Parts: sequence; structure tokens; C-alpha cells
Amino acid sequence: SRVRYFRHESRRAMIATWREVVEIARRDYPAAPYFVWVSDHDRWHPRWLERLRAELDADRDAVLAYPITRRISPEGLELDKGPRLFETSGCVERAERWRRMCHYGIGAGDMVYGLMRIDAMAKAGIFRRVLRPDRLLVAELSLVGTFRQVGETLWFRREFPGTSVERQRHSLVLA
Repeated sequence: SRVRYFRHESRRAMIATWREVVEIARRDYPAAPYFVWVSDHDRWHPRWLERLRAELDADRDAVLAYPITRRISPEGLELDKGPRLFETSGCVERAERWRRMCHYGIGAGDMVYGLMRIDAMAKAGIFRRVLRPDRLLVAELSLVGTFRQVGETLWFRREFPGTSVERQRHSLVLA
């Protein structure tokens, strides 16, 4: 009863679909303070959402909470890649958060799957029609508030052959 399923008559591009999901959430659940995207091919720890919510509940300045992420193969085997670590917790100066994001902010593709304050997403611009919209959204979120990274591996991201940019060229915006 908590899951709603929407299907389009024809395939839509990722940006349009991701924006639509946020619009539906804001329209149908206007009091909901948080939003998160998930992918059908990844795996989450059972306490993933609980831990992320606790981080945002504990820090009103935080606009994004995300876990340590480990990479897995298409078959589900853990890959030998270290975690990407980045947060701006406690960094109250907007310019300093921006500087840190520009110089040290790695893993926007991981961060965009974190739990976000939905009002901060609206201020940041959600997903624009650009290559790597996840990086743009995360960068703009850094101007709105701080990021908290949970020090636990709570998400396993499936990694497929080819680069993310190659896949995005064919999936972000349909011609």
C-alpha cells in the first residue's frame, strides 16, 4: 500500500522521469520533508533509510545524507574499489562548502542517491537537461546546506561495463 507504480506509454529519458517523480512526490505528499531516488539494480542495507533519516533529523543545516557506498559487479560480487568519502558537516560558510565541493567533492553519483530535504532540492533546481545532472544538482545543493556521510556501508551500487557518461549520453535526454 506504500508503493505506487507509474508507467508511461513510451520510453522517457532519465532526466524527464526523475524530475516527474519529484513533482509527483511534492504534489501528492506536500508535508513530506525528505526525498530519495533508488535504482532497481542496486542493494541497500535494511537500516539504510533509517540511518540517513537520523542524520538529517539530527542536523537542521544538513540537506543531504548519504552512506558509504561499495561497488558490486553485475553479478553482485563486491569490487575492489575503496569508498568515496566526502562531507561538509559543520561547514556553515556557503563559500567554503562550494570550495570544498569543487576541489574535493567526489562521488556525486553516489550522493544523488542519498536522502535529501525536498525543499533544498527545489532551491537547487532538481535535474536540468545537461550531461551529468547529478553533479550539477549535488554542487548546487552544497550552496543550500551541508552534507553528512554516514560512516557505514549501507548501499551497494551495481557497476556495469562502460563509463557512466557513455550510458548517460543515450539515456538522459531522448532525441
